[in-house]
Amino acid sequence: PGMVRLRELLSSGAIGDITLVQADFGTSDKGTPRLLDPQLGGGALLDIGVYVLSFISAVYRGTAPTRVAAVGELTSLGVDNHSVISLAFGPGQLATAVVTFKAISSREVLIYGTRGNIRVHYPFNTPLKLTLSPMDGASETFEFPLPAIRNGHKFNYRNSIGLQYEISHVRDCIRRGLTESDAMPLDETLSILRTIDSARHQIGALYASDR
Repeated sequence: PGMVRLRELLSSGAIGDITLVQADFGTSDKGTPRLLDPQLGGGALLDIGVYVLSFISAVYRGTAPTRVAAVGELTSLGVDNHSVISLAFGPGQLATAVVTFKAISSREVLIYGTRGNIRVHYPFNTPLKLTLSPMDGASETFEFPLPAIRNGHKFNYRNSIGLQYEISHVRDCIRRGLTESDAMPLDETLSILRTIDSARHQIGALYASDR
């Protein structure tokens, strides 16, 4: 529901033309082997970077970036754990992404436009609150409470009950006979992965399949 409302606000021109998106996801790797082992696809970009870059892609309506510039650090095993990525889209459309296992970040997204801005509050990857701050009006906050958890189920990650929205969407796609989601088309998924690959290569985080 939060992403649906965000898309509505952006499409309505509530903040004018989008010019900049800033997003960050920083957490600890907690020594988890799969996050550090190159043979298991370890590294921050493939684990949490996909959330950041997917969100930026959604804001820019699935448009592939025209330029990707990344700097970062590698662990002793050669996987990335600390990076900043700058992205260029259309004329005057930029984005920055911070992806790190070395800092606890705000995990928020700020979207700037020619007539205002939108803040996607923590945690942006399961958005429960948005604040719209137009240039010529009062700020307005939208909240999206999570569904109730039934039968005392426990989850590994914060707000995981919200995954039922994805499940419902997939079920709807299957019932409609679709072979891909209209909310996340296959081409957009591939574009996001190409952006991650470009950032990895620039940082030097290479896997056996890259060599």
